[in-house]
Amino acid sequence: VTQIDERGEIAEMFSKAWGIESEAPLEHVYMSLIRPGKVKGWVYHKEQSDRMFSLSGFVKYVLWDSRPSSPTFGMINEIHLTERNRALLVIPPLVVHAVRNIGLIDAIFVNMPTHPYNHAHPDK
Repeated sequence: VTQIDERGEIAEMFSKAWGIESEAPLEHVYMSLIRPGKVKGWVYHKEQSDRMFSLSGFVKYVLWDSRPSSPTFGMINEIHLTERNRALLVIPPLVVHAVRNIGLIDAIFVNMPTHPYNHAHPDK
């Protein structure tokens, strides 16, 4: 929830109280900027989960579940997030995903993946 008053805004991006950290500790954090109309993806990871928080702009995440044992196997999910509808989106391994900036200004998201980036052997 974004809290707004005359001074500005505040929004929690991650909290241990949400129970997400039990999956993996917070080890790596980065931000990504997407220009209007541009897409980042398709990508999936074999080991890591992505924990993405949309900070600003208007984005559409598209996810496709490639996990044969999942109850949502083969399904597509579209999630719209904005700077007034922020959320932490947890994307498990083997879920193929992309994010598109559907707004008129740059969009920024922060990712807190469950594994640090390995430049020699990326999990992509």
